[in-house]
Amino acid sequence: MIRILTCAVLILFICGCGIFRKEPYIKSSYFDIGSPAVQDVGGRRVLVADVDASRPYLEKMVFRMSENRIELDEYNRWSCSPADMLKKYLSLAYETGASNEKAVVCLLKAEIFQIEADMVKSSVKLIIQVSFEERSSGKPLFSKTYMQEVPVEKITGESFARGAATAAAKILEEITADIQKSP
Repeated sequence: MIRILTCAVLILFICGCGIFRKEPYIKSSYFDIGSPAVQDVGGRRVLVADVDASRPYLEKMVFRMSENRIELDEYNRWSCSPADMLKKYLSLAYETGASNEKAVVCLLKAEIFQIEADMVKSSVKLIIQVSFEERSSGKPLFSKTYMQEVPVEKITGESFARGAATAAAKILEEITADIQKSP
């Protein structure tokens, strides 16, 4: 009798495992904003000090579904945090172009307020606050918030990354113009 019950339970267990369907494998994709052109800032050396971002802008892509609802994408991610990505981007734009050792050294600090794809507007929005100061004296030269909204046809991880790259390039041009105009 015990053998029959054991066999029945074992058969039910084996059959039960066949009933459950496996979830399909979904590959995670990783994106970044690329590399900028080296910027000429008129005889200054620009060092990128800090770039910060708060949650939810850490590694997963953020999609705004409505005015007050956002979703984090589990399968489309940034190659690193947006703060690290933007720091690398700005460093490549400014620090690689600085060859004059006698130039005035300035620090650039930034904070990412928003980097997300808006599903309602079909756009990618990037908002960054930048402060720029002389390194030796700590004298602030300017502080400004930059915003770019880039329309995209269809919101995907790849179009999000392309839109963010376009927005970052436009903001980089604005920052460079402000650095050239600063005292």
